[in-house]
Amino acid sequence: MLSAVVAGILTLSQATPLDDPRLQAKLSLQQSHADLPDLVAAVARQTGVRLEVARALTHRKVAVFAKERPAVELMRGLASVFRAEWKADDGVVRLTESGEAARDEQAMREAERQAAQAAAKAEMQAWMRLSQSTMDELKQRADELRRQWVRTPAAERPPIQRELDMTQRVAGSDSLHRIGTLLRRFSDADWSRLWAGEPVFASTRPGQAFLPFTHSPRASIQFSSDDPLKTHTTYLYMRFDQGSGVVDFREAAFFESTNGSKSASASGSSTGNGSDEFESVLYKQPLRKWLGAWTNVNHADVMQSLDRPLRTVPKPTSPYYGGILSPSEMLAWLSQAAEMPILAEATRQRYEADRDVNGTTVGKWLTRFLSARGGYGRVDDGWLLVRPASFWNLRDTEIPERLIVPLEAQAATIPLTVDHYAAFATQLSPGQGRSLRTQFGYALRFDPNPCYEALPALQFWGAINPANRAAIGKGNVWPAAQMPPALRTRFWNTALNGLEYGLAADEGLIRAIAGEREPDTEARFAFWFVPLNERYSLGRSPRPYRTGESMQSESVKATEFFFGAKGTASAAFRTGFPQTKFTP
Repeated sequence: MLSAVVAGILTLSQATPLDDPRLQAKLSLQQSHADLPDLVAAVARQTGVRLEVARALTHRKVAVFAKERPAVELMRGLASVFRAEWKADDGVVRLTESGEAARDEQAMREAERQAAQAAAKAEMQAWMRLSQSTMDELKQRADELRRQWVRTPAAERPPIQRELDMTQRVAGSDSLHRIGTLLRRFSDADWSRLWAGEPVFASTRPGQAFLPFTHSPRASIQFSSDDPLKTHTTYLYMRFDQGSGVVDFREAAFFESTNGSKSASASGSSTGNGSDEFESVLYKQPLRKWLGAWTNVNHADVMQSLDRPLRTVPKPTSPYYGGILSPSEMLAWLSQAAEMPILAEATRQRYEADRDVNGTTVGKWLTRFLSARGGYGRVDDGWLLVRPASFWNLRDTEIPERLIVPLEAQAATIPLTVDHYAAFATQLSPGQGRSLRTQFGYALRFDPNPCYEALPALQFWGAINPANRAAIGKGNVWPAAQMPPALRTRFWNTALNGLEYGLAADEGLIRAIAGEREPDTEARFAFWFVPLNERYSLGRSPRPYRTGESMQSESVKATEFFFGAKGTASAAFRTGFPQTKFTP
């Protein structure tokens, strides 16, 4: 009797949370994108087992394609994909991320950030070095490098080619040559601001907010000899994007002739994104060790098991705006063609690779898919498990389904308005907003174009209270000076976005964005909102300056955001405004 009790205690002690017989219930799931907590809640409803997801994993998204498979298999797959464990606690079985997973992903993100910064810094150091020579001297140096390249054995050419490429780039760009000269004068404080992601400004016109910049020697060609140049001011804006690893530069020049003719020009450049450095970083990080052990689709025995023909099934079709696909549509197709259950960490990022899905085996197609996406795969217990490229960044950048799905449902029944887009934009984190605007596109069932260039303007509009929205919607103009401090800060951030996209073509606005605000600055600039059908009448003086893309499309009511200075004199600007009372 005692031995039976002891045996029972031992059996109970060895039981795991996944031993519950209710988890043998068979499930059929076809989910392209689901927030992990929602998927787990669906499994809980179908099995009767209390299941939850720990807070650290609530941001994850999944795709699952399976027919009549035991729930326990799906749960094991979730633990494997997310490097997690199911733990029982007071009647609840909870999916909990391992401490090593969180640490390794954070280390990878930090290593990539450092690699991006190092790559950008190395490129700018080359500009600084090359700018010490004149552009004519650089052209001569490029000719010498070409001759050296021809004489050099192929295996020894890469360093020469890199130096030649950089020399030719600076020799052919007056702007880069002058930027290199400016960077040589950077102080430690200037570099710290840049690497922190803060905007840095320079100008040929002195000011406390500007570093000294030099004129382009080509300025004299702006006007004819009988109407010579009177004034010429050039502005340079630069900022390091910590998400992409790129330093962007925007240059704007304003000219006025003796007879009062005016002209303006704008240009832009950027550093590379350090992608080669990212690849090398991957192999040096602890996460690489885990990926090496987890990934097995390249193992001979696994590839042999996948060496079977794909069934002929219809090619994937897009349900999204613009006809694009996400990786999930390709995996849904593979699940049918290979007759195989698939579980993947999901992302709405655009699938760019070849969509051809015919004439190959399961293993060959999967190898091509993972290679094109840079992803990772594992076959386990009859399931294909997939993690996307750079999954360690999705923690901060992937937009949750709970924000996307409601807007998609509205877009299916009504035309989306600026208020719909603003409600969506104001819920995005900085990382999510940056990702939406910098990726090759998101797979969305509504037109995402209003978000790409006008996201800060949408967030500004979303922060305005209903009473003031109503006043602006009637054609009234809201001067920055009348805005509450927090909203005024958003105003200038939105104006900065216009500068980044080359849309803020006004010298006074550039100086105001940089912080060089004269006494009447905040009285001279304002926010207003106009229907697109009035857009062209606004092209006449007083002219507004755009900070947003047109929202006209098949599914979006036509509206636009504008920023502008009404007139050139502050008195004319103030008297031109309707006298509207705005609520703080």
